[in-house]
Amino acid sequence: ESTEEKASKRGFLYLALALFIPAIALIMFFGHLDNSYRQYGQVTLTDGWDVYYRGRNRINIPLESFEVDNIDAGDVVVFETVLPELKLVAPCVTFKTRLARVRVYEDGEEIYSYGYDIPEGSFVPKAYHYASLSSDYAGKTLRIELSAADDDAFSGAYPVTLGNVGDLVREFVRERRNSMLIGTFMLYFGFILAVISPILIIGTAKDRSVLYSALIALLLGIYIMCYNDAMAYFTNMDAFSHVIEYVSLYLVPSAFILYVLASGAVKYVPYATMIQTNYIGDATDAISFTISDGTLPAGVILKPNGEIYGVPTETGTFPFTVQASYKEDAGYSDSRAYTLVV
Repeated sequence: ESTEEKASKRGFLYLALALFIPAIALIMFFGHLDNSYRQYGQVTLTDGWDVYYRGRNRINIPLESFEVDNIDAGDVVVFETVLPELKLVAPCVTFKTRLARVRVYEDGEEIYSYGYDIPEGSFVPKAYHYASLSSDYAGKTLRIELSAADDDAFSGAYPVTLGNVGDLVREFVRERRNSMLIGTFMLYFGFILAVISPILIIGTAKDRSVLYSALIALLLGIYIMCYNDAMAYFTNMDAFSHVIEYVSLYLVPSAFILYVLASGAVKYVPYATMIQTNYIGDATDAISFTISDGTLPAGVILKPNGEIYGVPTETGTFPFTVQASYKEDAGYSDSRAYTLVV
């Protein structure tokens, strides 16, 4: 076994350890997020809501049954209910909104607002809200006002949950622990690949596919975290999270295309590519291509028209030089070195 092979095996071992140890740590961390962390009771306020919208009142209905069509920007929908009694420390209500400004009142006193610092006509992102209540909240009226930031901003309301603020945050994480685990690992995996990619690019292999693999992992990690709202646990920059969610989604296909273009051949998989030249004439067979130095992997050939084609039957790194010559003037030729990795 050569020194290079030993160094390569050590490198793969270090990489495996760098990925395995954090993965186990993440699994152990998120695996402990279960109901045993709940210190107090909590309840989802599903029934007993009064809803007011455009002069139409719906009294004592389940929150999930409320639907509205053709809502316009600036329309306000009001939800009211009486808060039940729970033995809570640091009581809080939490809920999600999308494209809406929010005000929350407890017995007519405003206790929370969101989105009113954003200029009219500007984008209001989705957000999770935690409105702290007074210690004697039981029996008081909870009033939530949603102001649509855009036409057709929402068609209903997300569930509203009452509980201890710490329990509610832990419940938020518990419900998204799989997304957090996968997203965090993808981000870490992408970071590790990004760190080692310069070595492979500068080295003899000239392999850029690892760099694009890192980009794919990072983009997927970001999208998974943002799409499943897990990013809200790490930052309160809602607009930023919304933007990078869509940016990562649109960039993933491009990253995959770059990876495919940068990747070499795969053993037993048909492979084809065309040698490019700066010839601008009309004749398609004016230039002939031959290998002047090095070899291609077994099963792969260079056609006279410059197409490298075949099914590789061996793995390795194969440097070779292609010479291009004008058929009408054999003395006028040029050559270029390539490397095919299988």
